[in-house]
Amino acid sequence: MKTQIKILHLEDSLMDAELITAKLRAGGLKFESIRVENRDNFLAALKKGGFDLILADRTTPTFDGISALQAARTYTPDVPFIFVSGTLEEEVAIESLKNGATDYVLKHRLSRLVPAISRALDEVIIRKKQKQLEQQLIQAQKMEGLGTLAGGIAHDFNNILTVIQFHATLLAQKGHSEAELAEVSAIIKTATERGASLVKQLMAFARKSEAVQSQVDVNTFVEDLLKMLRRTFPRNIAFEKKLAHGLPSLVSDQGQLHQALLNLCVNARDAMPNGGKLSITTGKISGKSLAARYPQAKREEYIFIEVEDNGSGMDKDTQKRIFDPFFTTKGIDKGTGLGLAVVYGIVQSHNGFIEVDSQPGRGTRFELYFPWAAKTAQVADDTEAGKPPMPGGNETILLVEDEPLLLDLVKQLLQARGYKVISAQDGVEAVETFSRHSQEIDMVLSDMGLPRQDGLRAFLDIKKIKPDVKAALCSGSLEPRIKSQMLMAGVKDFILKPFEPHQILKKVRDILDADKTGA
Repeated sequence: MKTQIKILHLEDSLMDAELITAKLRAGGLKFESIRVENRDNFLAALKKGGFDLILADRTTPTFDGISALQAARTYTPDVPFIFVSGTLEEEVAIESLKNGATDYVLKHRLSRLVPAISRALDEVIIRKKQKQLEQQLIQAQKMEGLGTLAGGIAHDFNNILTVIQFHATLLAQKGHSEAELAEVSAIIKTATERGASLVKQLMAFARKSEAVQSQVDVNTFVEDLLKMLRRTFPRNIAFEKKLAHGLPSLVSDQGQLHQALLNLCVNARDAMPNGGKLSITTGKISGKSLAARYPQAKREEYIFIEVEDNGSGMDKDTQKRIFDPFFTTKGIDKGTGLGLAVVYGIVQSHNGFIEVDSQPGRGTRFELYFPWAAKTAQVADDTEAGKPPMPGGNETILLVEDEPLLLDLVKQLLQARGYKVISAQDGVEAVETFSRHSQEIDMVLSDMGLPRQDGLRAFLDIKKIKPDVKAALCSGSLEPRIKSQMLMAGVKDFILKPFEPHQILKKVRDILDADKTGA
């Protein structure tokens, strides 16, 4: 338990509030308490956050405790919520616990309050530790999964590089028609996009980061996974897909969903050492029919993803233990026993359910059930036809990039659109160059991964010279933690590599025009 905790107390009676405060102090609890009497003040305090515990009366003149509980679970789902009320019928108390209340204490039995608080705060600590362990398990499995895919990924990248190198050589030859040049250019662009897509997928999969929920088109997600598996799994494994049409979006962390499905597919591959068939099926199921097996299934409909193989299968005793951490039927050095434990944890974190059906010699089928999103995100049109003309200007830009070819390309691009460009090739040189030209430089455009001093550190040193400097940083990958640091430090925007010319020009123009438009 923390040395001192912060309590939000919904209580309209000052006398009762003082009595409860005295009881807490007599029980040895060190705390700071903020008392609110009405709905508006309670919601304002919730939105501000920072509380370790919420105490609430069951009824106040303007706000009832059940509504307070619903609001608390919306804004602070992990903070313990304890009813402290003069009266609380048994049915109401049970319903409150079902709806997320941690406990309830009657005002004429306040001797229970301090033990109830201690127990609630201890449970918070336990849950945090469990979450940390789950994240460690997931990260360990990610590393194992990357090792599994490494050979196939290297093969795919070499293919991409071969395509680019071959067509770049063709471009160097003379005598091409406009149509031939356009065709070669399109092939090179497609190859680079394939490489960029693979890098992004791997980074999202491998990085250690907080879950990021977004709306996922399940069928497209499965199609992309199958493309990777076909390139990386043995050729004696045949893939089959049965994708239901018209599925709604799934609210999910894409990295975790990828992890769960990859783990199941790797297990299926290992169960078919001499080859076989791996099938992935998607569809919908009503919450009512699912609730017959899982009473917690409260949603109207669920999306299911099924992974099935015709491999060695499992007996009933093995099936009872497959989700236990470190349990494995694989040989020494062939498995950590974390794969299915991680799958189970990911499905649980998405408020979903998992089933397994298997028989020795007849294969295994896993079914994952997830609640689906009520609304589908609109996808922005980013077609070539929809792109505006590439903007330009006459400002001076400090361009910092350690890759000479890329430095020259971006420099030529900016100069062609009217900008004056001053260049540097590492972080230290960037700071020194800016200090000499600070009055004329309007913006800094810098790579993150620079020699001698990284881009963010160089920006911070440049900001000491000119606090209101405008800057954008570029990187091939950007973790959420680093992104937050950049924004807090004052970086105006960030650009992911690889980028297209119009993206760079638009970012530069948007940043330079920000003050003019009042942004």
